[in-house]
Amino acid sequence: MLDVNDLDEAIAREVEPYLTVESRALIRSGRDEGDPDFVVYMTLQFALLDSVIIPMEILDAIAVDLADDGGVCGRR
Repeated sequence: MLDVNDLDEAIAREVEPYLTVESRALIRSGRDEGDPDFVVYMTLQFALLDSVIIPMEILDAIAVDLADDGGVCGRR
C-alpha cells in the first residue's frame, strides 16, 4: 500500500499528467501554498470532471489518511 506521506508525490506522478491544463494549474497553486488538503480534495474533484481514473492505491492512502485523522485529510 502507498504510504500516506507519499500521497502528494503519487498524485503528481500518476494523476496530474492526465488532467486538463486548467486543472493542473489550480492543483499546482495548492501545492505552492503548501496545502496538502487542497491538493487531495481538488485532485479528486478534477479527476471526476476530467474523467480521469485515480489508481486504487491512491484512493486507499486517502482513506487511511482520513481514518487516522478523524476524517480530516492531510494532517500528519
